[in-house]
Amino acid sequence: MKSSVIQSNVYVNDQIVNTIQDLEPYTLYVNPYFVITEFSNADKVSKHYYMGTQRVASELAVQTTSYSPLVSHSGSSSSASSSTESFKTQTNTGSTLNQGLESTLPEESSNPWLNNLNEALANFGEDLLTLEETQKDLPTIESIYPDLSPTTSYKTTTTTRVIYWYHPDYIGNVDLVTDNSGEAYEFFLYNPWGESLYEWNSGTASFSSPYRFNGKELDQETGLAYYGARYYDNQLSIWLSVDPLAHERERLTPYNFVSNNPILRTDPTGALDGDYFDEDGNHLGNDGIDDGKIYKVEGSSKFNIDDFKEGGKYFENQTEFNENNGDGFYVTEVGFDSDLSTLARIGYAEFRGSNNTEQQVGMDITLNRVGSDRYPNTLSGVIEQPRQYSSLNEGDPNRAFYENPASTLTNPANRNAWVRSVSNSMSILNGTNRGISQGATLYYSPRSMVPRNSKPNWNFNILTEINVQGVRSSHLKLFREQ
Repeated sequence: MKSSVIQSNVYVNDQIVNTIQDLEPYTLYVNPYFVITEFSNADKVSKHYYMGTQRVASELAVQTTSYSPLVSHSGSSSSASSSTESFKTQTNTGSTLNQGLESTLPEESSNPWLNNLNEALANFGEDLLTLEETQKDLPTIESIYPDLSPTTSYKTTTTTRVIYWYHPDYIGNVDLVTDNSGEAYEFFLYNPWGESLYEWNSGTASFSSPYRFNGKELDQETGLAYYGARYYDNQLSIWLSVDPLAHERERLTPYNFVSNNPILRTDPTGALDGDYFDEDGNHLGNDGIDDGKIYKVEGSSKFNIDDFKEGGKYFENQTEFNENNGDGFYVTEVGFDSDLSTLARIGYAEFRGSNNTEQQVGMDITLNRVGSDRYPNTLSGVIEQPRQYSSLNEGDPNRAFYENPASTLTNPANRNAWVRSVSNSMSILNGTNRGISQGATLYYSPRSMVPRNSKPNWNFNILTEINVQGVRSSHLKLFREQ
Protein backbone atom coordinates (compact mmCIF):
# COMPACT_ATOMS: atom_id res chain seq x y z
CA MET A 1 0.00 0.00 0.00
CA LYS A 2 1.31 3.46 -0.77
CA SER A 3 0.37 7.12 -0.63
CA SER A 4 2.19 10.47 -0.58
CA VAL A 5 2.10 13.39 1.82
CA ILE A 6 2.58 16.61 -0.13
CA GLN A 7 3.68 19.76 1.69
CA SER A 8 3.56 23.18 0.06
CA ASN A 9 4.96 26.29 1.71
CA VAL A 10 3.56 29.79 1.14
CA TYR A 11 6.25 32.49 1.25
CA VAL A 12 5.95 36.26 1.74
CA ASN A 13 9.23 38.20 1.57
CA ASP A 14 11.19 34.96 1.89
CA GLN A 15 9.32 34.06 5.06
CA ILE A 16 7.05 31.01 5.39
CA VAL A 17 3.59 32.26 6.29
CA ASN A 18 1.65 29.04 5.73
CA THR A 19 2.21 25.33 5.09
CA ILE A 20 -0.38 23.32 3.19
CA GLN A 21 -0.48 19.59 3.91
CA ASP A 22 -2.08 17.18 1.45
CA LEU A 23 -2.47 13.42 1.33
CA GLU A 24 -2.85 11.55 -1.95
CA PRO A 25 -5.42 8.72 -2.07
CA TYR A 26 -4.10 5.37 -0.88
CA THR A 27 -3.28 2.75 -3.50
CA LEU A 28 -3.49 -0.86 -2.33
CA TYR A 29 -1.57 -3.52 -4.29
CA VAL A 30 -3.61 -6.59 -3.43
CA ASN A 31 -1.54 -8.81 -5.74
CA PRO A 32 0.02 -8.53 -9.23
CA TYR A 33 -3.44 -8.88 -10.74
CA PHE A 34 -5.52 -6.41 -8.71
CA VAL A 35 -4.83 -2.81 -7.60
CA ILE A 36 -7.30 -0.42 -5.97
CA THR A 37 -7.18 3.33 -5.19
CA GLU A 38 -9.72 4.88 -2.81
CA PHE A 39 -11.58 8.13 -3.55
CA SER A 40 -14.43 9.82 -1.70
CA ASN A 41 -17.18 8.73 -4.09
CA ALA A 42 -15.75 5.57 -5.68
CA ASP A 43 -12.71 3.32 -5.95
CA LYS A 44 -10.46 3.16 -9.00
CA VAL A 45 -9.75 -0.51 -9.70
CA SER A 46 -7.25 -1.95 -12.15
CA LYS A 47 -7.20 -5.62 -13.09
CA HIS A 48 -4.13 -6.95 -14.89
CA TYR A 49 -3.85 -9.80 -17.37
CA TYR A 50 -0.63 -11.71 -18.06
CA MET A 51 0.80 -14.05 -20.65
CA GLY A 52 3.31 -15.96 -18.57
CA THR A 53 5.10 -13.20 -16.64
CA GLN A 54 4.43 -10.50 -19.27
CA ARG A 55 1.60 -8.05 -18.51
CA VAL A 56 -0.49 -7.79 -21.68
CA ALA A 57 -3.50 -5.70 -20.63
CA SER A 58 -4.95 -3.59 -17.84
CA GLU A 59 -8.67 -3.22 -17.26
CA LEU A 60 -9.71 -0.05 -15.43
CA ALA A 61 -12.97 0.12 -13.53
CA VAL A 62 -14.85 2.54 -11.31
CA GLN A 63 -16.10 0.49 -8.37
CA THR A 64 -19.00 2.18 -6.59
CA THR A 65 -19.52 0.20 -3.39
CA SER A 66 -20.70 0.96 0.12
CA TYR A 67 -17.69 -0.52 1.91
CA SER A 68 -14.00 0.33 2.06
CA PRO A 69 -11.59 -2.00 3.86
CA LEU A 70 -9.64 0.98 5.24
CA VAL A 71 -12.09 3.71 6.36
CA SER A 72 -15.70 4.75 6.00
CA HIS A 73 -16.38 6.98 3.01
CA SER A 74 -17.20 10.59 3.72
CA GLY A 75 -20.40 10.15 1.72
CA SER A 76 -21.70 7.49 4.07
CA SER A 77 -24.30 8.09 6.75
CA SER A 78 -22.12 7.12 9.72
CA SER A 79 -22.07 9.67 12.52
CA ALA A 80 -19.02 11.55 13.78
CA SER A 81 -18.76 9.44 16.90
CA SER A 82 -19.07 6.11 15.09
CA SER A 83 -16.53 7.12 12.48
CA THR A 84 -14.02 8.25 15.09
CA GLU A 85 -14.57 5.06 17.06
CA SER A 86 -14.05 3.02 13.90
CA PHE A 87 -10.68 4.68 13.33
CA LYS A 88 -9.68 4.18 16.96
CA THR A 89 -10.47 0.48 16.72
CA GLN A 90 -8.23 0.19 13.70
CA THR A 91 -5.32 1.99 15.35
CA ASN A 92 -5.60 -0.16 18.47
CA THR A 93 -4.77 -3.24 16.40
CA GLY A 94 -1.75 -1.60 14.82
CA SER A 95 1.72 -0.70 16.07
CA THR A 96 2.63 1.12 19.27
CA LEU A 97 3.03 4.28 17.22
CA ASN A 98 -0.51 3.95 15.92
CA GLN A 99 -1.80 3.34 19.44
CA GLY A 100 -0.10 6.50 20.57
CA LEU A 101 -1.70 8.38 17.73
CA GLU A 102 -5.18 7.46 18.95
CA SER A 103 -4.98 9.74 21.96
CA THR A 104 -3.79 12.68 19.86
CA LEU A 105 -6.45 12.53 17.17
CA PRO A 106 -8.95 15.38 17.13
CA GLU A 107 -11.88 14.08 19.15
CA GLU A 108 -14.56 15.20 16.71
CA SER A 109 -12.83 14.04 13.49
CA SER A 110 -15.18 12.12 11.23
CA ASN A 111 -13.18 12.78 8.07
CA PRO A 112 -11.34 9.66 6.85
CA TRP A 113 -8.99 11.69 4.65
CA LEU A 114 -7.94 13.78 7.67
CA ASN A 115 -7.52 10.68 9.85
CA ASN A 116 -5.20 9.13 7.29
CA LEU A 117 -3.25 12.35 6.83
CA ASN A 118 -2.77 12.77 10.58
CA GLU A 119 -1.57 9.19 10.92
CA ALA A 120 1.01 9.85 8.21
CA LEU A 121 2.07 13.16 9.76
CA ALA A 122 2.51 11.46 13.15
CA ASN A 123 4.84 8.90 11.56
CA PHE A 124 6.95 11.82 10.28
CA GLY A 125 6.89 13.61 13.64
CA GLU A 126 4.72 16.45 12.30
CA ASP A 127 1.94 18.27 14.16
CA LEU A 128 -1.57 16.93 13.61
CA LEU A 129 -4.22 18.97 11.85
CA THR A 130 -7.84 19.72 12.66
CA LEU A 131 -10.75 19.69 10.25
CA GLU A 132 -10.94 23.49 10.42
CA GLU A 133 -7.31 23.77 9.33
CA THR A 134 -7.81 21.62 6.25
CA GLN A 135 -11.45 21.78 5.20
CA LYS A 136 -10.68 18.95 2.84
CA ASP A 137 -12.01 15.51 2.03
CA LEU A 138 -10.70 12.68 -0.11
CA PRO A 139 -10.81 13.90 -3.72
CA THR A 140 -13.50 12.60 -6.03
CA ILE A 141 -12.41 10.15 -8.67
CA GLU A 142 -13.48 12.41 -11.55
CA SER A 143 -11.27 15.24 -10.24
CA ILE A 144 -8.20 13.17 -11.11
CA TYR A 145 -9.59 10.79 -13.76
CA PRO A 146 -12.31 12.70 -15.65
CA ASP A 147 -13.10 9.78 -17.94
CA LEU A 148 -13.65 7.42 -15.00
CA SER A 149 -16.45 9.28 -13.18
CA PRO A 150 -19.23 7.04 -11.81
CA THR A 151 -22.22 6.72 -14.07
CA THR A 152 -24.74 6.43 -11.25
CA SER A 153 -25.10 7.56 -7.65
CA TYR A 154 -22.79 6.30 -4.93
CA LYS A 155 -23.47 2.95 -3.21
CA THR A 156 -24.35 1.01 -6.33
CA THR A 157 -22.57 -1.86 -8.04
CA THR A 158 -22.38 -0.12 -11.41
CA THR A 159 -18.92 0.02 -12.98
CA THR A 160 -17.42 1.85 -15.94
CA ARG A 161 -14.68 -0.22 -17.58
CA VAL A 162 -11.82 0.53 -19.96
CA ILE A 163 -9.07 -1.81 -21.25
CA TYR A 164 -5.60 -0.87 -22.50
CA TRP A 165 -3.27 -3.30 -24.26
CA TYR A 166 0.52 -3.33 -23.89
CA HIS A 167 2.81 -4.10 -26.83
CA PRO A 168 6.32 -4.99 -25.55
CA ASP A 169 9.58 -5.44 -27.42
CA TYR A 170 11.85 -8.51 -27.19
CA ILE A 171 12.94 -7.80 -23.59
CA GLY A 172 9.56 -6.68 -22.26
CA ASN A 173 9.82 -2.89 -22.67
CA VAL A 174 6.35 -1.43 -23.25
CA ASP A 175 6.77 0.56 -26.46
CA LEU A 176 3.15 0.95 -27.50
CA VAL A 177 -0.20 1.05 -25.70
CA THR A 178 -3.46 0.64 -27.62
CA ASP A 179 -7.03 1.21 -26.48
CA ASN A 180 -10.11 -0.99 -26.76
CA SER A 181 -10.61 -0.07 -30.40
CA GLY A 182 -7.04 -1.02 -31.30
CA GLU A 183 -6.02 2.59 -31.89
CA ALA A 184 -2.57 3.76 -30.78
CA TYR A 185 -2.97 5.48 -27.42
CA GLU A 186 0.54 5.90 -26.02
CA PHE A 187 4.13 5.45 -27.24
CA PHE A 188 7.43 5.30 -25.34
CA LEU A 189 11.04 5.42 -26.51
CA TYR A 190 13.91 4.54 -24.13
CA ASN A 191 17.68 4.39 -24.24
CA PRO A 192 19.13 0.89 -23.51
CA TRP A 193 19.17 1.58 -19.76
CA GLY A 194 15.52 2.64 -19.59
CA GLU A 195 15.82 6.42 -19.49
CA SER A 196 12.88 8.03 -21.29
CA LEU A 197 13.85 9.64 -24.61
CA TYR A 198 10.41 10.40 -25.99
CA GLU A 199 6.76 9.96 -24.98
CA TRP A 200 3.55 10.42 -26.96
CA ASN A 201 -0.04 10.29 -25.72
CA SER A 202 -3.16 10.64 -27.87
CA GLY A 203 -4.84 12.74 -25.18
CA THR A 204 -8.17 10.98 -25.60
CA ALA A 205 -8.27 9.91 -21.94
CA SER A 206 -6.55 10.65 -18.64
CA PHE A 207 -4.83 7.27 -18.37
CA SER A 208 -1.06 7.10 -18.69
CA SER A 209 0.62 3.70 -18.46
CA PRO A 210 2.87 3.39 -15.40
CA TYR A 211 4.26 0.12 -16.85
CA ARG A 212 7.17 0.98 -19.10
CA PHE A 213 10.84 -0.12 -19.18
CA ASN A 214 11.04 -3.93 -18.74
CA GLY A 215 7.27 -3.72 -18.18
CA LYS A 216 7.86 -2.48 -14.63
CA GLU A 217 5.88 0.20 -12.84
CA LEU A 218 7.41 3.66 -12.88
CA ASP A 219 6.75 5.29 -9.52
CA GLN A 220 5.33 8.74 -10.26
CA GLU A 221 6.49 10.24 -6.98
CA THR A 222 10.15 9.24 -7.24
CA GLY A 223 10.69 8.47 -10.93
CA LEU A 224 12.07 5.05 -9.94
CA ALA A 225 11.04 1.69 -11.41
CA TYR A 226 9.81 -0.94 -8.96
CA TYR A 227 11.00 -4.51 -9.68
CA GLY A 228 9.72 -6.27 -6.56
CA ALA A 229 12.90 -6.63 -4.53
CA ARG A 230 14.57 -3.32 -5.40
CA TYR A 231 14.03 0.06 -7.03
CA TYR A 232 15.90 0.91 -10.22
CA ASP A 233 17.03 4.40 -11.29
CA ASN A 234 16.85 4.43 -15.08
CA GLN A 235 18.72 7.74 -15.31
CA LEU A 236 21.73 6.58 -13.28
CA SER A 237 21.38 3.00 -14.61
CA ILE A 238 21.84 1.41 -11.18
CA TRP A 239 19.81 -0.18 -8.40
CA LEU A 240 19.18 1.93 -5.30
CA SER A 241 20.11 -0.96 -3.00
CA VAL A 242 22.35 -4.00 -3.17
CA ASP A 243 21.47 -7.57 -4.04
CA PRO A 244 21.13 -9.36 -0.65
CA LEU A 245 23.55 -12.02 -1.95
CA ALA A 246 25.91 -9.61 -3.67
CA HIS A 247 28.87 -11.31 -2.01
CA GLU A 248 28.33 -14.19 -4.44
CA ARG A 249 29.10 -11.80 -7.33
CA GLU A 250 32.19 -9.97 -6.08
CA ARG A 251 33.41 -9.38 -9.63
CA LEU A 252 30.51 -6.92 -10.17
CA THR A 253 29.34 -3.90 -8.20
CA PRO A 254 26.29 -4.89 -6.11
CA TYR A 255 24.42 -1.96 -7.68
CA ASN A 256 24.95 -3.16 -11.27
CA PHE A 257 21.92 -3.65 -13.48
CA VAL A 258 21.74 -6.92 -15.52
CA SER A 259 25.55 -7.31 -15.48
CA ASN A 260 25.77 -4.09 -17.55
CA ASN A 261 24.11 -5.76 -20.54
CA PRO A 262 20.58 -4.26 -20.85
CA ILE A 263 20.29 -5.01 -24.57
CA LEU A 264 20.23 -8.78 -24.09
CA ARG A 265 19.29 -9.27 -20.45
CA THR A 266 16.51 -8.39 -18.04
CA ASP A 267 16.02 -8.84 -14.30
CA PRO A 268 12.33 -9.41 -13.55
CA THR A 269 12.61 -8.93 -9.79
CA GLY A 270 15.89 -7.28 -8.90
CA ALA A 271 16.56 -10.31 -6.70
CA LEU A 272 18.45 -13.52 -7.24
CA ASP A 273 16.95 -15.76 -9.89
CA GLY A 274 18.08 -18.77 -11.91
CA ASP A 275 17.87 -22.47 -12.60
CA TYR A 276 16.81 -24.99 -9.96
CA PHE A 277 18.14 -28.56 -9.68
CA ASP A 278 17.53 -31.44 -7.31
CA GLU A 279 20.38 -33.23 -5.54
CA ASP A 280 20.81 -35.69 -8.42
CA GLY A 281 21.24 -32.92 -10.97
CA ASN A 282 17.75 -33.09 -12.47
CA HIS A 283 16.60 -29.70 -13.76
CA LEU A 284 13.46 -28.51 -11.93
CA GLY A 285 12.89 -25.33 -13.90
CA ASN A 286 13.86 -21.70 -14.41
CA ASP A 287 12.24 -18.84 -12.56
CA GLY A 288 12.13 -16.48 -15.51
CA ILE A 289 15.59 -15.03 -16.11
CA ASP A 290 18.65 -16.54 -17.76
CA ASP A 291 21.46 -15.14 -15.62
CA GLY A 292 23.59 -18.22 -15.00
CA LYS A 293 22.66 -18.57 -11.33
CA ILE A 294 22.21 -22.05 -9.87
CA TYR A 295 19.96 -23.21 -7.02
CA LYS A 296 20.02 -26.62 -5.37
CA VAL A 297 16.80 -28.01 -3.88
CA GLU A 298 16.61 -30.61 -1.13
CA GLY A 299 13.23 -32.28 -0.72
CA SER A 300 12.35 -31.58 -4.34
CA SER A 301 9.24 -33.80 -4.36
CA LYS A 302 7.38 -30.90 -2.75
CA PHE A 303 9.03 -28.18 -4.83
CA ASN A 304 6.99 -26.17 -7.36
CA ILE A 305 8.92 -23.84 -9.69
CA ASP A 306 5.80 -21.70 -10.20
CA ASP A 307 6.10 -20.58 -6.56
CA PHE A 308 9.40 -18.89 -7.47
CA LYS A 309 8.20 -17.08 -10.59
CA GLU A 310 6.59 -13.65 -10.69
CA GLY A 311 3.30 -13.87 -8.83
CA GLY A 312 4.38 -16.99 -6.88
CA LYS A 313 4.32 -17.09 -3.09
CA TYR A 314 8.13 -17.21 -2.83
CA PHE A 315 8.74 -14.70 -5.61
CA GLU A 316 10.75 -12.26 -3.47
CA ASN A 317 12.25 -14.87 -1.12
CA GLN A 318 14.02 -17.34 -3.38
CA THR A 319 16.76 -18.47 -1.04
CA GLU A 320 17.32 -20.22 2.28
CA PHE A 321 14.05 -22.16 2.63
CA ASN A 322 14.14 -24.84 5.30
CA GLU A 323 11.68 -27.37 6.66
CA ASN A 324 9.93 -24.63 8.63
CA ASN A 325 8.53 -23.06 5.47
CA GLY A 326 5.72 -25.60 5.60
CA ASP A 327 6.44 -27.01 2.17
CA GLY A 328 9.18 -29.40 3.23
CA PHE A 329 12.06 -28.36 0.99
CA TYR A 330 15.32 -26.45 1.31
CA VAL A 331 16.72 -24.12 -1.37
CA THR A 332 20.23 -22.66 -1.46
CA GLU A 333 22.06 -20.70 -4.10
CA VAL A 334 25.25 -22.27 -5.45
CA GLY A 335 28.05 -19.71 -5.27
CA PHE A 336 29.65 -18.55 -8.50
CA ASP A 337 33.13 -19.67 -7.39
CA SER A 338 32.00 -22.95 -5.84
CA ASP A 339 33.29 -26.27 -7.26
CA LEU A 340 29.86 -27.05 -8.70
CA SER A 341 29.62 -23.74 -10.57
CA THR A 342 33.29 -23.77 -11.62
CA LEU A 343 33.06 -27.30 -13.03
CA ALA A 344 29.78 -26.45 -14.79
CA ARG A 345 31.33 -23.33 -16.31
CA ILE A 346 34.41 -25.12 -17.70
CA GLY A 347 32.18 -27.91 -19.01
CA TYR A 348 29.95 -25.31 -20.66
CA ALA A 349 32.90 -23.46 -22.22
CA GLU A 350 34.96 -26.48 -23.27
CA PHE A 351 32.47 -29.30 -23.96
CA ARG A 352 29.04 -27.81 -24.71
CA GLY A 353 29.32 -29.05 -28.34
CA SER A 354 30.09 -32.59 -27.17
CA ASN A 355 27.59 -35.28 -26.31
CA ASN A 356 26.53 -35.91 -22.72
CA THR A 357 29.08 -38.67 -22.03
CA GLU A 358 31.93 -36.65 -23.53
CA GLN A 359 31.12 -33.67 -21.35
CA GLN A 360 30.99 -35.84 -18.23
CA VAL A 361 34.33 -37.39 -19.17
CA GLY A 362 35.88 -33.94 -19.62
CA MET A 363 34.63 -32.85 -16.20
CA ASP A 364 35.87 -36.07 -14.61
CA ILE A 365 39.34 -35.56 -16.14
CA THR A 366 39.42 -32.09 -14.61
CA LEU A 367 38.80 -33.56 -11.14
CA ASN A 368 41.39 -36.28 -11.77
CA ARG A 369 43.96 -33.55 -12.31
CA VAL A 370 43.05 -31.98 -8.95
CA GLY A 371 43.91 -35.29 -7.28
CA SER A 372 47.20 -35.71 -9.15
CA ASP A 373 50.52 -34.40 -7.80
CA ARG A 374 51.36 -33.16 -11.32
CA TYR A 375 48.72 -30.39 -11.12
CA PRO A 376 47.49 -27.78 -8.63
CA ASN A 377 45.34 -29.21 -5.87
CA THR A 378 42.37 -26.91 -6.40
CA LEU A 379 39.77 -26.94 -9.16
CA SER A 380 40.26 -23.30 -10.09
CA GLY A 381 44.04 -23.81 -10.03
CA VAL A 382 43.81 -26.69 -12.51
CA ILE A 383 41.44 -24.86 -14.83
CA GLU A 384 43.37 -21.62 -14.89
CA GLN A 385 46.74 -23.20 -15.72
CA PRO A 386 48.05 -21.78 -19.02
CA ARG A 387 47.30 -23.79 -22.17
CA GLN A 388 45.25 -26.44 -20.38
CA TYR A 389 41.84 -25.48 -21.80
CA SER A 390 41.64 -23.91 -25.25
CA SER A 391 38.42 -22.08 -24.40
CA LEU A 392 40.34 -20.02 -21.82
CA ASN A 393 43.07 -18.89 -24.19
CA GLU A 394 43.39 -15.12 -24.49
CA GLY A 395 41.08 -13.83 -27.19
CA ASP A 396 39.14 -17.11 -27.55
CA PRO A 397 35.42 -16.31 -28.01
CA ASN A 398 34.53 -19.25 -25.76
CA ARG A 399 36.19 -17.56 -22.78
CA ALA A 400 32.94 -15.69 -21.98
CA PHE A 401 31.15 -19.03 -21.56
CA TYR A 402 33.39 -19.69 -18.55
CA GLU A 403 33.82 -16.21 -17.10
CA ASN A 404 30.25 -14.94 -17.55
CA PRO A 405 27.83 -17.66 -18.70
CA ALA A 406 24.86 -15.34 -18.08
CA SER A 407 25.98 -13.14 -20.99
CA THR A 408 25.72 -16.09 -23.39
CA LEU A 409 22.21 -17.31 -22.53
CA THR A 410 20.57 -15.51 -25.42
CA ASN A 411 19.24 -18.49 -27.41
CA PRO A 412 17.62 -21.87 -26.64
CA ALA A 413 20.69 -23.87 -27.69
CA ASN A 414 22.94 -22.14 -25.16
CA ARG A 415 20.21 -22.31 -22.50
CA ASN A 416 19.92 -26.08 -22.93
CA ALA A 417 23.71 -26.48 -23.00
CA TRP A 418 24.06 -24.53 -19.73
CA VAL A 419 21.39 -26.57 -17.97
CA ARG A 420 23.06 -29.80 -19.18
CA SER A 421 26.45 -28.57 -17.95
CA VAL A 422 25.13 -27.87 -14.46
CA SER A 423 23.34 -31.22 -14.34
CA ASN A 424 26.50 -33.09 -15.40
CA SER A 425 28.62 -31.15 -12.93
CA MET A 426 26.32 -32.25 -10.11
CA SER A 427 26.38 -35.89 -11.28
CA ILE A 428 30.21 -35.87 -11.24
CA LEU A 429 30.59 -34.13 -7.90
CA ASN A 430 27.94 -36.19 -6.09
CA GLY A 431 29.62 -39.41 -7.24
CA THR A 432 26.94 -40.67 -9.63
CA ASN A 433 29.27 -40.51 -12.65
CA ARG A 434 32.59 -39.93 -10.90
CA GLY A 435 35.32 -42.09 -12.47
CA ILE A 436 33.69 -42.30 -15.89
CA SER A 437 37.02 -41.26 -17.50
CA GLN A 438 38.79 -44.30 -15.99
CA GLY A 439 41.57 -42.22 -14.48
CA ALA A 440 42.44 -40.20 -17.59
CA THR A 441 44.16 -36.85 -17.01
CA LEU A 442 44.90 -35.83 -20.61
CA TYR A 443 42.77 -35.42 -23.71
CA TYR A 444 42.82 -33.72 -27.05
CA SER A 445 40.36 -33.27 -29.90
CA PRO A 446 41.66 -34.56 -33.28
CA ARG A 447 39.22 -32.43 -35.23
CA SER A 448 40.40 -29.27 -33.46
CA MET A 449 44.09 -29.84 -34.15
CA VAL A 450 45.96 -27.79 -36.74
CA PRO A 451 46.47 -29.39 -39.14
CA ARG A 452 43.33 -31.48 -38.62
CA ASN A 453 43.87 -34.95 -37.07
CA SER A 454 47.47 -34.16 -36.09
CA LYS A 455 48.73 -34.97 -32.58
CA PRO A 456 49.99 -32.75 -29.76
CA ASN A 457 53.68 -32.78 -28.91
CA TRP A 458 53.41 -35.31 -26.06
CA ASN A 459 55.56 -38.29 -25.07
CA PHE A 460 53.01 -40.98 -25.91
CA ASN A 461 55.41 -43.69 -24.66
CA ILE A 462 54.42 -42.88 -21.09
CA LEU A 463 50.70 -42.52 -21.80
CA THR A 464 47.98 -45.16 -21.89
CA GLU A 465 45.06 -44.48 -24.22
CA ILE A 466 41.62 -44.91 -22.65
CA ASN A 467 38.46 -45.89 -24.51
CA VAL A 468 35.12 -44.97 -22.95
CA GLN A 469 31.84 -46.14 -24.45
CA GLY A 470 29.94 -43.18 -25.85
CA VAL A 471 33.07 -41.06 -26.48
CA ARG A 472 33.73 -40.52 -30.19
CA SER A 473 37.41 -40.97 -31.07
CA SER A 474 37.11 -38.27 -33.72
CA HIS A 475 36.10 -35.83 -30.98
CA LEU A 476 38.18 -36.85 -27.96
CA LYS A 477 41.30 -38.92 -27.39
CA LEU A 478 41.78 -39.84 -23.72
CA PHE A 479 45.05 -40.76 -21.97
CA ARG A 480 46.13 -41.84 -18.51
CA GLU A 481 49.60 -40.83 -17.33
CA GLN A 482 51.79 -43.69 -16.05
